[in-house]
Amino acid sequence: MTTAPYQSMTVGTDGACSGNPGYAGWAWAAADGTWASGAVARSTNQATELQGLLEAITTFADVPELTVELDSAYAMNTYASWMDNHKRRGWHTGDGKPTSNREIIEALVDARDARRAAGLPPVRLVKVKGHARPGTHPLNEQADKQAVAARVRAAAGTITTETGTWAPPGR
Repeated sequence: MTTAPYQSMTVGTDGACSGNPGYAGWAWAAADGTWASGAVARSTNQATELQGLLEAITTFADVPELTVELDSAYAMNTYASWMDNHKRRGWHTGDGKPTSNREIIEALVDARDARRAAGLPPVRLVKVKGHARPGTHPLNEQADKQAVAARVRAAAGTITTETGTWAPPGR
């Protein structure tokens, strides 16, 4: 997917898990009406939240003004402040335990650093309330819908990544 024509984009992300760990899915939904999701045979909710964020950032890597709406404080804090500390400590937490979700976090560091190297501004993260009143956060709601569908695919043994389109409000 090429995103070069966009000067700005807002994307909602989410993850879904049945059991923790268990069958899982991640997704993003963009204001341009596109979405993507992935089914994961066994993962955690936190890992899928991070994966949704990573997939959104890498898909829209060349968009200068990228805003990501997410309902996960864990994913937001990991990207905004924790990931550099994990790296600096040799991929360990403050209390010496190995960093959970290291592979995804390393990929997030790489995505962030690639934006910096390209001279792009930082990704703007916006925390939204998940499962709020319908229509409150349509991008997050669509991402949730697609993440749940991916989780269902995973439970059925269909480990796929899918893309599609939807009609965001106001389009």
